[in-house]
Amino acid sequence: MDTRVGVPTKTEVMTVLPSNFFLVQGKSSQELQLNRGEKFLTVGKNLDASITVDDRELSNNHLKILKMKDEMLFLDRGKNDLCTFNGLKSRQYICTRKSRVVVELGKNCIVYGSRRIAANRKKSYLQYAEYRGTIFKTNEESILIGAHKICDLRIPNVNVADFSTLIFWKEDGPWIKRIGLSKAPSYVNDKKLTTELKLNESDIISFGNEQVRFYFDKALFINKSRGLLNEQNLALSTLNCHTNKTYKLGAMQSYTLGRGRDANMKFDDTSVSRIHALVKVFEKYINIKNVSVQNSVRVNADEYTRKTVLPGDIIELGDLALLLHYCP
Repeated sequence: MDTRVGVPTKTEVMTVLPSNFFLVQGKSSQELQLNRGEKFLTVGKNLDASITVDDRELSNNHLKILKMKDEMLFLDRGKNDLCTFNGLKSRQYICTRKSRVVVELGKNCIVYGSRRIAANRKKSYLQYAEYRGTIFKTNEESILIGAHKICDLRIPNVNVADFSTLIFWKEDGPWIKRIGLSKAPSYVNDKKLTTELKLNESDIISFGNEQVRFYFDKALFINKSRGLLNEQNLALSTLNCHTNKTYKLGAMQSYTLGRGRDANMKFDDTSVSRIHALVKVFEKYINIKNVSVQNSVRVNADEYTRKTVLPGDIIELGDLALLLHYCP
């Protein structure tokens, strides 16, 4: 499976984001126009965010999206845990550049990717969707249904929203939830879909006069949510070293960073002072203080003496770069 939560496997310095992002708000959706050369996106209620959304529950910059070589990294930076990824709540999500992910935060939704599931390939599949006599098969952890061309299962009907519904997996099996607002209501059998419902074998999902029948292979049923953790702690990973290393951080703990033997977090880099910085760890952020006389501490390329660092931010100690993220 190419999507997971944990440590980025390719923690090189950030590269330019791809452009296939869509913002879903109620009945409308729009493709986001990124600035050329954009290396990250922030989503929140702050007017300075890359994507500003009107939702009082969100923090100013609630979600940050980075591209680390071939991986996309999505991080919940908000005061409250409001992000779900492909239907499941988590603080962090990692996927490959060619994957598709549906991110819900508060009342808003962002769809990333251009993947559509392929039909009728010869292998064992976890779930099936039958529409107009065609069987679509997939082992992916979710199926996105709607009128837009990038949906896994496309229903080209004016009464169906561009991004309408999402089928996803919890520990007890498949579920379906509404993403966008269609002109015509959606039903599972005879029950109107307003939030989310548990799916059963051979359930019929109706979108106006269009119908989709859902199946899944019980013999291949596995816990599709195994990669999403209820509790995730912070960690620092080196970005520009020959051997990437991850340092797990304990909540409410303090650490000294440097190349000296007395440092709690030791780096073999001559550009780093023996004791370069002090870090205090909180649940979803850290505070960093520069204690080096000769060398600077930079966060997102700006120099600071003291700074609050959020997941997705990059710390530089001399020539060494560290990414703050979540880790099991």
